[in-house]
Amino acid sequence: MSDEESNSDVTPLLSFAPNTNFWVLRAEGGKFYDDFIDDNYIGIRYNKVTIADLEELKESDEILSEDSVKELYKKKYDPEGEKEMNRSAKQRLTQHAKQTYLFTFNMKSGDVVFVPSKRSEYFAVGFIDGEPYDESADYIEKRKKQAPANGLHFAISDYTKRRKICWVSTIRREELPSFLSWTVNAHQAIMDVKFDNEGQKTRLMGMIFPLFEFEGKSYLRVHTSKRNPFNLKDWSYLTNSISSPESIDLKANINSPGFFTFAVANTDWNLIFEIIKDLWNATSSLHHYIEIGGFLYIITGKDFKKLGPIRWCQSVYSNHLDIKLKKLQIKEKESSIANTLNLDITQSGTVIQNKHKNDSSNNDDDHHTEKSVDTEDKQK
Repeated sequence: MSDEESNSDVTPLLSFAPNTNFWVLRAEGGKFYDDFIDDNYIGIRYNKVTIADLEELKESDEILSEDSVKELYKKKYDPEGEKEMNRSAKQRLTQHAKQTYLFTFNMKSGDVVFVPSKRSEYFAVGFIDGEPYDESADYIEKRKKQAPANGLHFAISDYTKRRKICWVSTIRREELPSFLSWTVNAHQAIMDVKFDNEGQKTRLMGMIFPLFEFEGKSYLRVHTSKRNPFNLKDWSYLTNSISSPESIDLKANINSPGFFTFAVANTDWNLIFEIIKDLWNATSSLHHYIEIGGFLYIITGKDFKKLGPIRWCQSVYSNHLDIKLKKLQIKEKESSIANTLNLDITQSGTVIQNKHKNDSSNNDDDHHTEKSVDTEDKQK
């Protein structure tokens, strides 16, 4: 580990900042879903208003609001003030201004983004990595020209307002919790996910990574593939096997197969490791291994530490957790709780590697084209 890395804020496992927000951002009906993943970004339309314009507006406007962004759009698209706007046009302008405001000023580094594919069959999940920026037209044109030679058989976006993303995984719609089902039929380009309670938020966090910290608690998400419903004997078998049960909360939302989540206060990872040892008859080396070899950079409201997202994606998600557990020689004995109840620690969905995997649902001929994007502003 370099001196720079050793001085970075690191944690043995994934830590969510208290102000982490979750967003759904549409890729124009899934049209640019593949491009977003392949080029590690998200973007929004209407290129006449740039991030540079918005930053200048932020510096000059004492009270920055959606209305001030709306006025900026009016100036850019109708500099002479000659166009009369009907009700529908005014509504579209309001929507565009709101989307731009959220994308530029409300989203932040470390927030989680869900991007639905065509027909919302899959959702790509990733972390925002940095501030918004303007992509150069030259880069976009170069990418379009090189796409066929590189075997990229999908539409390339003309969006210039962008944010870098560290992608994590793709999750099938059926795997998403029921409280996110509304996003499938929603039409907004950007939506801030609202939660009724903290449990809903930690459920999403557990889908991203099964071991994590949030708001002073440590969490372990465990999957059961047991086909028959859990009965009282199963629950008793599970709870009676855990050391220090008075210090552990157990949350379950399972119609077996399904998931449990163990939570302990004061980010006490020793208790989490004890749970793993109790269920899998694990060796004591697990704690040591995760401390030494499983570093993940803390996700904060500020920019990630240098190489943080890259290290996280490569070191953790390119090496599946189940493989790591096998390397630790955690053996499921015939009498282990995990073996009896068919328990395992696993991530949701399919891992996204550095390069896009072309086995997504977006393989329709009408989607995989290299034609220019027909946006309302015709890209100036």
